[in-house]
Amino acid sequence: MHALPHFSTDFGLSRLRFPLVKRRPTPQSPPTGGRVSNNDSLMQSKNFLSSLFDFSFTSFVTLRFIKILYGIFMAIAALVALAVFFQSARQGGVGILLALILGPLTFFIWLLVYRVVLEFVVVIFRIAENTSILASRSESDS
Repeated sequence: MHALPHFSTDFGLSRLRFPLVKRRPTPQSPPTGGRVSNNDSLMQSKNFLSSLFDFSFTSFVTLRFIKILYGIFMAIAALVALAVFFQSARQGGVGILLALILGPLTFFIWLLVYRVVLEFVVVIFRIAENTSILASRSESDS
């Protein structure tokens, strides 16, 4: 039997270094046995409140609650899909078959649209963060 050769799927990209991409540290468990202390959550809420009332807009709040927005949009998509489902099923006969097709299809289309919009927002904010990092580096180099 001949063994098939193993090909790498990263195409050598793991050896490249991208200076603009922020490297995130690997998550480590806090020394409190995996629990987040009250001081950490207090510090995060204080940072959130200070960011919320920052009139110079140097820190962004949107990235901190984008997951909550996605959950809200998911609930809205589910309600719209349920409305389409019941409206179609109400007609009976072929409407029930249409309801079984259009209900889930509506949910996934709405969810896809919301997801793309939120990803676009996140990309714009990440571009702004990386641009400010580059600007601060160029100021410190000169």
